[in-house]
Amino acid sequence: AVDSDGVVIRCSPRLLLDCDAQRLLLPTTWGTPSRIAFYLGNLYVLDQATSQIWRFTPTAGRYASQPTPYFIEIQPDLSTAVDIAIDSDGAVYVLFADGTLSKYLSGEPQTFGFAAFPEGLELNNAYSMYLDNNPVSRTIYIVDQSSRSIYETTFSGNFVALYRASDESRFTLLSHIAADPGQGLIYAVSGNALLLFDMGTP
Repeated sequence: AVDSDGVVIRCSPRLLLDCDAQRLLLPTTWGTPSRIAFYLGNLYVLDQATSQIWRFTPTAGRYASQPTPYFIEIQPDLSTAVDIAIDSDGAVYVLFADGTLSKYLSGEPQTFGFAAFPEGLELNNAYSMYLDNNPVSRTIYIVDQSSRSIYETTFSGNFVALYRASDESRFTLLSHIAADPGQGLIYAVSGNALLLFDMGTP
């Protein structure tokens, strides 16, 4: 996680209490950082206020240098962006509050669009996403907090599945998810609760 002052908190995935913090060396135009992603050790920070994604390169395991802007030739409007993710090919996906998703490679826009969504189940709102880089599954999961739903699509944007809790109150504060398709499991954060459910029976 990163806060508005550029403090990054990093925790071991195995030991929840094994965390450290580092203050980033910020650019002069640093605005409102909201979400982060990692690729090949580099830290990418979504900054809505400046419509930029800042790329921090590590040295000896620390981010001690000024970042470089991801977007140089073009400057997309990221003021309503809510999340970012990066696939194994280095493509950057930017999710927007209205449910649209943009894809970039080396800062250049790539063709992407959602398709094959059932009538009445179109994605019109979004809060966060999870990118599954498993070479077999390669899927995108998107949280729609307003409808208490989790959408699953392919990397090309084709609809795969929609997940909702049988008891909708469990998803009232749904915010983030992670998936393990190999085990058929989804981990969902709703308020202060961490939920685990089978993809067949949320």
